[in-house]
Amino acid sequence: MTDCQPVVVLPYRAGVSSVYWIFSVEQGQEYFALGANDHNFCASLRKEVLKTFPETSVGYCEPLIVHRVR
Repeated sequence: MTDCQPVVVLPYRAGVSSVYWIFSVEQGQEYFALGANDHNFCASLRKEVLKTFPETSVGYCEPLIVHRVR
């Protein structure tokens, strides 16, 4: 089980989806995640990470759904 981690969500903008597509990256002992609110952009980021760091363990773009309670 992993510890709770903070997620920073940009302020609401009209027309922007609340689904964020993210993928995890493991490089040695370092872990981080990248993503976007557009699946195609997430996929292009992932492709660039794979090209730049071919020995890195990279996950797939998966949805992170953010629901704002007002």
